[in-house]
Amino acid sequence: MSADSDPHGGVTPRIVADELVRCRRRGLGRLDAVLGSEPPVELPVLQRLSLSCSPAGRRASTDRGVAIGTLIRLGIAELGDDRPEDGRLLTELFFGDSPTTIPSMSPGELLDAALRRRRGVSEAAFRRERRQACLRLGRVLLDLGAPAEPRADPLVRTSASAVLALAQDPSADNGTILEHLREMAREFDVGEALEVITTFDTPDILG
Repeated sequence: MSADSDPHGGVTPRIVADELVRCRRRGLGRLDAVLGSEPPVELPVLQRLSLSCSPAGRRASTDRGVAIGTLIRLGIAELGDDRPEDGRLLTELFFGDSPTTIPSMSPGELLDAALRRRRGVSEAAFRRERRQACLRLGRVLLDLGAPAEPRADPLVRTSASAVLALAQDPSADNGTILEHLREMAREFDVGEALEVITTFDTPDILG
């Protein structure tokens, strides 16, 4: 896919996954905090997606943690339909058992609790599992944030010139011409359709 046809400007699921990892490590409630020498976390893609995925008529929260957390919840719900195990893992990593967007547990506590639920899984294997889940969530979030395809106009525009040309075609039957005239009357001003009708011998057209 070319950059021109890519609605995300070259952003890949891997880039989204990297931001998800940074977000998880800092914690949704501390994205804008300065922790020692660590500045607030830069998450430009997740911020943009949180705006584009905001429900119609509602503005995304100005709190980055809430806005991005809402986005992640939305993506998890979508991903969980096909991969419930990913949905459970990601929910545990970002939110734990908290029903709110900002969990009360720290990122380390969330991580330890998620690992304890998976007895017998090594830390290395758990790290790979987390990474793959974030990649799959990244794909879902990009799909959710893609601009909607413009819908084609359901009306077939019937211009006066098109109907005139059809009426002059000896092979065109009267029923087809009449249907086009009716369509024109629905789509345009009725007077335009009447003007086309009177251009020809009305009995020949209408029967």
